[in-house]
Amino acid sequence: MSPVEQQWLIDYLDNGGSLYIEGVNVALSLRGSDLIDYLGADYVSKTNQLNSLIGQEGTFVQDLQFAYQGGSTTKNNVNELTANGGELLFICEQGKGRIIANADGNYRSICSSVILGAFADGEGNNTKAYLMKQYLEFLESR
Repeated sequence: MSPVEQQWLIDYLDNGGSLYIEGVNVALSLRGSDLIDYLGADYVSKTNQLNSLIGQEGTFVQDLQFAYQGGSTTKNNVNELTANGGELLFICEQGKGRIIANADGNYRSICSSVILGAFADGEGNNTKAYLMKQYLEFLESR
């Protein structure tokens, strides 16, 4: 993403917008930028294959768990994230951060180093549809 495109997103967020952004290298590609600060996340490293995601206690995704599937691109060398002003939503089975939410007074964001399309639907509320509903409620709330 170019610096100009990043500034467009920053301007949008400054005006009360909400943003969901994902990609296996999202944090690496934004490292050192102003936009990563808006996401409340930092890049830690690339990590080995992951197989599951676990919602963190005390967050709006607590009690959710997903198997993570897909090809080698979506499962290998995924960015590990750490919260830097944001809140860790999901970790993998290795205990590494994968999804961060940030609730500023003016905007909301979710930064994900995992691809939602690679989540496997499970039982009960452990479905992509339910998770996206939770994401939208968070992003729309003020």
